[in-house]
Amino acid sequence: MTRRMQASPDLPSVLLAAAERADHIWQLPSQQLVDATESKLTEIRKAEQSAIQVLSRIIDEHGWPGVRLVGIEGARAAWLLALRADRFPRAQERFLHRLKEAARRGDAEWSWWAHLYDRVCVQRGTPQSYGTQHILTGNRLVPHPVADAEELDARRKTVGLPPYERATSGLKTRARRARAVGTC
Repeated sequence: MTRRMQASPDLPSVLLAAAERADHIWQLPSQQLVDATESKLTEIRKAEQSAIQVLSRIIDEHGWPGVRLVGIEGARAAWLLALRADRFPRAQERFLHRLKEAARRGDAEWSWWAHLYDRVCVQRGTPQSYGTQHILTGNRLVPHPVADAEELDARRKTVGLPPYERATSGLKTRARRARAVGTC
C-alpha cells in the first residue's frame, strides 16, 4: 500500500479548517493590519505559520494533497494555503514544485499552479507569466509586470485560464466590492 492510500479521512477537514483560519487573516481590512498592536501581529504570524506547518506536514506524509487524496475542496484549500504563504518563500517554492507534480499527474488544476507560479515570480521580483497577480494602486487594479505580454492569452490558455481581459473584468468588480466594504 502506498502512502497516498493510507491517508486519514480527516485530511480534507484539516486543510479546510487551516484555509478558513488563514482566510480570516487575508480578509482583514488593510488598515486593521497597519494599526494592529504587536500582540495582534504576533497572533497573525503564528496563525500563518501554523497554516504552513499543516500543509508542510501533509506534504511530508502524503505528497501534495491532490484531488484523489482530499477531494476538490481539500485540494483547493491546500492551493490557497500555498498561495498565501508569502512570508515563507522557501516553503512556497517547495509547494510550487509539489503542486506542479500533482498537476502533471492530473491530481491538481494547472490553473492553480499558474497562480502560484506567478505569485512566486512576484515574490522573487521577476515578471509573472500568466497575469494572475495584481496590486491595488489608489482606485485602480494594476497587474504586476508580465513577461512577453503579447503571448499572455496563449500561455493562459495552456493552463486553463480564460483570456486576460475577461478574467480581469471579474477581478475588478470584486475589488470594487471589497473597497466598498473596506477589505482591500
